[in-house]
Amino acid sequence: MRRQSDHVSGLLVTASSAIFAASLVATQASAATLTNLYSFCSQENCADGAAPSGGLIMDGAGNLFGTTSLGGQYSHGAVFELSPDGSTWSYQVLYSFCAEDNCLDGDAPLSPLILDADGNLYGTTHFGGKKNTGIAFELIAPAPGRNWKLKTLYAYCSRRARCLDGGSPSPLTYAGEASGARYDGQSPLFGAAFLGGTAGGGTAFRILPQAGHKNRYAIIYNFGSLPNGADGYSPGSKLLASSTGTLFGTTELGGSTGHGTAYELAPKGRKGWQETILYSFCQQGSHCKDGDKPISSVTADEQGHLFGTTIYGGTCRYCGTDYKLAPNGSQYEYSVVYGFCSQPYCSDGKGPATVPALDPSGNLIGSTLLGGNQVGKFKQGAGVVYSFSGGTLEVLHAFCAELDCTDGAAPSSEILLTPSGQLIGTTSQGGDSNQGTVFEITL
Repeated sequence: MRRQSDHVSGLLVTASSAIFAASLVATQASAATLTNLYSFCSQENCADGAAPSGGLIMDGAGNLFGTTSLGGQYSHGAVFELSPDGSTWSYQVLYSFCAEDNCLDGDAPLSPLILDADGNLYGTTHFGGKKNTGIAFELIAPAPGRNWKLKTLYAYCSRRARCLDGGSPSPLTYAGEASGARYDGQSPLFGAAFLGGTAGGGTAFRILPQAGHKNRYAIIYNFGSLPNGADGYSPGSKLLASSTGTLFGTTELGGSTGHGTAYELAPKGRKGWQETILYSFCQQGSHCKDGDKPISSVTADEQGHLFGTTIYGGTCRYCGTDYKLAPNGSQYEYSVVYGFCSQPYCSDGKGPATVPALDPSGNLIGSTLLGGNQVGKFKQGAGVVYSFSGGTLEVLHAFCAELDCTDGAAPSSEILLTPSGQLIGTTSQGGDSNQGTVFEITL
């Protein structure tokens, strides 16, 4: 990757002098109970899917929808539904990718879905499509007795060999998603593409569905446009759309240090969109005490504070952090909320790879890929689900609680908070066939 300069575009940001002030206490005490709702690869040749990596969504009836990166009828991933049926859950595959020649219908859906008011699902795949760089799709809900039908909204790298329109898209979002409103099926969809664009550093894009016509696709920002990628490089995370139309996101690389950024994109009318760098990571010490490589998105509370994770940096080079960006006048103040591996053997978790959720009390609920129980092949731990409140991190569940890891391993998705207070997520490994699980935690 290109060498980064010390130039930062946009808003100046103040890093907290007490960057680990909140990283004081971690506790293993928890009364939480984990229940496995489903173990993947329960069917022959993993026809039911394997290795879920995207998050879950829930409709008003309590049905869960998600994706698997592998498995399905054609072994290239699937969309699934998990429905409550009394005290049990009923599982079905709604669509298996790579049903078309050369996987024109997509391959490897790594992202969570969104749901519209009519019950249709929308998402992206990382591969497949015309140039094997992914598609954005709509999965149309069927009439009774019919099958779900996939409609390609956009196939990436459609503009010349250099993928000027971007490739390998992130999850889709829309204005109002953060508030819980369902997508209306007509408003713009926003996302980021990990690669391509005019500068080769990825893109942010907008898709405007057009009923009966070709969807309108537009690039709203090309990353890597500033010298040495000072405006960020490789935006792999989902965007957060605010009520005012502003978008927030992260890049894995680039910025003033080359270790990633948190950024804002604001519409400027006919002048297009303007990017502002909110923070460039790895400004604190040789092992990036303030965090390194923010591969997850950000979430926001009612005061406009942004929260996210870095998979590296913190208390050690590869430990990871939870961080906060607090608006302070015309600036944002950055601070580390928690540095993982603060406890012996990283029993408090290591490597948070997804954005934490905010519960109604403002507590952070998240997961880590590693840390926790160090058993079998998981020498660095099988991951944890945690809650952070009032300066204290509590491990709600450490995976591989048993040697066979039937409770799951390597939690891979954002935690879904249900209206009744349960926490639901997925693991990419473990379970009955070691191909991942859907789990529920009751507090």
